[in-house]
Amino acid sequence: GKDSSAEHPLVYNPTMLIPHEKNNFTFAAYAFENSQESVKMGTTEVTRLLFAKTAFAESTILPTRIQDLIVNGLCPLESAFQDEKKSESGAVGAWQIMPAMAAKYGIFKIIAPKRKKGKKAKKEKAKIIDERMNFVRATPAAVSIFEDMYKNLKRFSGLRAVQSRFNLSDEDFFDPILITSY
Repeated sequence: GKDSSAEHPLVYNPTMLIPHEKNNFTFAAYAFENSQESVKMGTTEVTRLLFAKTAFAESTILPTRIQDLIVNGLCPLESAFQDEKKSESGAVGAWQIMPAMAAKYGIFKIIAPKRKKGKKAKKEKAKIIDERMNFVRATPAAVSIFEDMYKNLKRFSGLRAVQSRFNLSDEDFFDPILITSY
């Protein structure tokens, strides 16, 4: 049958889902309001948005405001939830994960071929398992990546000193750093 999402795409503008209370998501609101980008989302993308919201909501480390920034803003703008997105730098998939990071979180592996002995042994190629383009497998890895980044940022005493010097809340200080460093 016909894909109904092609006929009636949902036009998704991330600013629609970001709260705009004073000092809440100030950085994201500015970034997304000043971006003229809207993302057309069909049934697949909406399903992925809901899947990602659920996966990030299970995090006990990331504050809800960070989860919302990632799911409602970063991923739709970076990739529109499309698995086949590839950046010039080598990041792949809806979450734009680099190979080394993907390997660290178990969604990218290179399996060396078994060596065969003898003159007539065929030389086999290494097998690459890359699940960065598998949204269901890559999403939990993305949650873990953001959790680890958030924990590491909060532990870095140099950043805490800067935050204290300028009297900034975690929200005003760490949120922009986390989002821009991904």
